[in-house]
Amino acid sequence: MQLIVLTGLVITEKQQLACDLARHYQAQGERAVVLDNGVGIASADDLRVEPLKGDLDQLAEKVAQLAAEVVVLAAHPGTSPQVLFATLDALSVQQPDLQVRTLALIDTRTCDCFPHLREELEMHADVVLNVPFSLDDALKSA
Repeated sequence: MQLIVLTGLVITEKQQLACDLARHYQAQGERAVVLDNGVGIASADDLRVEPLKGDLDQLAEKVAQLAAEVVVLAAHPGTSPQVLFATLDALSVQQPDLQVRTLALIDTRTCDCFPHLREELEMHADVVLNVPFSLDDALKSA
């Protein structure tokens, strides 16, 4: 199973990319699920969107329950990078077959108002995508 984690302060772009990624993998014949950690992704007939309420303590259990090859987690914008990456490290230990990839979505507000957050995301994420980005940008970084 592959877990793709979208992090950063952006909301609209995160919602769109999560859905686009899930649809891309579905078109490839894979079962894909979007985990919405309070980002507000609207239900769609062609997507399976599951809520992940509260903090990330339930992430390991939720991921283990999903029957999917690809899970796209849209992390809440207020999630601390330290908490997120510590949770993902623990999840990788608990589920060693899980391939985790993190994408930090960075906009000018993050750069201008929260430079320390931008630095943390850039330091820990596998891939950094600056707004505006496209699905192709995310897929090329795989």
